[in-house]
Amino acid sequence: MNNKLLNATMVCSILNISKPTLYTRIKKGMIETVRHGRDYKFNAHHIEDLMKGKKWELPKEQEVRIGIGKKL
Repeated sequence: MNNKLLNATMVCSILNISKPTLYTRIKKGMIETVRHGRDYKFNAHHIEDLMKGKKWELPKEQEVRIGIGKKL
């Protein structure tokens, strides 16, 4: 992959995950993003690292808990 930005649909197909799973991992800080207007964009190098097996999960003490109905 080149040094380019990918959209959410492309990342979902590359990582073989659904969009709700992708957005959950974004909120937890597992996947780095850049906001472009209302859209999320993803660095192709970061996605490539995830595909190579870099660690997905955060340690329990770093995990962000989001309550239902609460704004960030």
